[in-house]
Amino acid sequence: MQKLYDNKVVLITGGSSGLGKAMGEAFAAEGARVVLTARNEEKLAKTVEEISEKGYFAEYMIADSGNEQDVARVAENILKKYGRVDVLINNAGVGYTGNVDETDVEKFDEIMSTNVKGVFLFCKYIIPSMKQQKDGYIVNISSGAGKNGIPGMAAYCASKFAVAGFSEALAQEVRNHNVRVSVVYPGSINTDFHLRFSGPKDEETKMIMMQPQDIAQTVLHIVSQPHRYWIFDVTMRAFLRGNK
Repeated sequence: MQKLYDNKVVLITGGSSGLGKAMGEAFAAEGARVVLTARNEEKLAKTVEEISEKGYFAEYMIADSGNEQDVARVAENILKKYGRVDVLINNAGVGYTGNVDETDVEKFDEIMSTNVKGVFLFCKYIIPSMKQQKDGYIVNISSGAGKNGIPGMAAYCASKFAVAGFSEALAQEVRNHNVRVSVVYPGSINTDFHLRFSGPKDEETKMIMMQPQDIAQTVLHIVSQPHRYWIFDVTMRAFLRGNK
C-alpha cells in the first residue's frame, strides 16, 4: 500500500535525538527517505539504527548547522544522491540560561550560529533546488520563547524571535515558486533539551508535558495539506499541566 511520503526526501537538522529523532521516525514511517544531520555522529548512528530496526529508511550526514562548509557539503551530497529535497525541517538548536550580564559572548555566538545562521544556511543551499523543481516545504522550528521574552533566556529568546521573522520574510520570497514555509512554536517538550532549561521533573509531570511525537505529528500534518493553502504558523502548549 502506498504511503503518504513514498520516495519523498526529507532533510531534518538536529536529528540525533529528541524532537529531531521523533520527526525522522514520523516521516520515515510514511515512506520518506529521511536524512538526519547533527554534530554528534554516535547519537546520529544510534538514531538511524533504531529507525531502521522498525523497517523504515533513514540515513545521516554529519554537519554543524552554523558551519557553511558543512551545510554546503550536505546539500551537495543529498542533491547528488537524490536530485531533490521535498521537505527541509530546520530543527537544530542550542540554548543556555543566564542573565544578559552573565552570558558569555562565546555562548551567545553559539546560540546565534546554530539557531539563526543554521536556518539561513540550510535554506540558502536547499532553496535553489526547490525553486528548480517548483515544489518544496520548509518548516522552521522556533519555540514558545520565540513569542515571549523569558528572564534568564534572553539570548535564546532573541534567536527564536529571529527565526520567526526570518520565516515570515522567506515565506513571501518563495511562495511564487510553489515553495511553502511554516514556523512552529512548541512550548516545553519532554526532551533532554527542554528539561535542561526547566529542571528535573518527576515521571508523572513528564507524561503530561508535550511529547516529541506530538510535535512530529503536527509537522507531518502541516506539510501534508493540499497546495491550495498552507498553515503558516502553529503554537503548541501543554494543556494538562495547569489542571494538575
